[in-house]
Amino acid sequence: MNNVNASPLKKKKGGNLNTNYLVVIIAIVILLIAIIVGSLVFDNFFKLGTFTNLLINNAHIGISAVGMTLVIITGGIDLSVGAVVAIVTMICAYGSADPASTFGGLGLDPVVCMIISLVYGILIGAAMGCLIQFFDFPPFIATLAGMFFSRGSCYILSTQAITVERGNLIDTLGAWRLKFFTPEGGGFSVGTGEVDGKVIGNLSIPVFMFIVVVIIGILISQYTKFGRTVYAIGGNEQSAYLMGLPVKRTKVLVYTLNGLCSALAGIAFTFFMRSGSGLLCVGMEMDVIASVVIGGTLLTGGVGYVFGTVFGVLTLGLIQTFVTYASLNSWYTKIFVGVLLLFFIGLQRIIVNIADSKKVKVAG
Repeated sequence: MNNVNASPLKKKKGGNLNTNYLVVIIAIVILLIAIIVGSLVFDNFFKLGTFTNLLINNAHIGISAVGMTLVIITGGIDLSVGAVVAIVTMICAYGSADPASTFGGLGLDPVVCMIISLVYGILIGAAMGCLIQFFDFPPFIATLAGMFFSRGSCYILSTQAITVERGNLIDTLGAWRLKFFTPEGGGFSVGTGEVDGKVIGNLSIPVFMFIVVVIIGILISQYTKFGRTVYAIGGNEQSAYLMGLPVKRTKVLVYTLNGLCSALAGIAFTFFMRSGSGLLCVGMEMDVIASVVIGGTLLTGGVGYVFGTVFGVLTLGLIQTFVTYASLNSWYTKIFVGVLLLFFIGLQRIIVNIADSKKVKVAG
């Protein structure tokens, strides 16, 4: 039913772009309309600071969403991403804390803690992938188990929230900013200290992590044999087997990469919060999945775009910005996201039905 090669950059005969590209186009249009409406309704909305804050606040969502995009393209799902982010914040905060501090801790080098976090993400992702591929666990069940394991492990480390100490490398990296000024203020500066001049926007290390992960995700999904195999599995797994593609290895690697992305998202979120807690990112997996779907990835698999996911992340972040500017309760964000998600799922269903009807006519 789905296209095996769903890259929107490929053209069909006659020069028409792949119809699945329409979902991404509509996501971009909605984002642009939202920006225009926000600029007309709210004072001081259309400014650099609004958009740099949008990136800073949602960088961890975006990093995780890149890995989730590949998972959903294969027809799978991962419910563990929020819990993995939480355990990574605990590994970084508790692991690097001084044992003599109020919180206790292990007194490890922050770099060692970040390496341990990445290893944890890789191992938990690989474990879930193996359960799904070799033991026929449904992705929902396998990743739900991963979610419970990771969330519970947070409280084995500590039952309280742990603040990263001042001067810790994690604190320093979290405070680092690329700051933009008014023209008369000198352009821009980098670093962690206070500066003279009017700051009109700034970018943090997690934003650059997000950008790098997106670029790597696009390259992997669109320009490698591994990426083509991912699309083939989502389009028709049995056909992928018959074509001699490495289905088992690819599916395990997809979940492993998603675990790595979740760990990177956890490190980015630790930089953002400069603390760790088992209560962080509860429900984050829903935001990640919503971003991927809004960005044009079909939940049934076979169709999806990492660059489209970026627009999904920005759209969700912009909704939160609207709620903040309008001084509404934060729960309104969930309502608006739910409505938008239903719209895009319905839109995808319509496009798939149209594509199927065209195939029937051609076959007839």
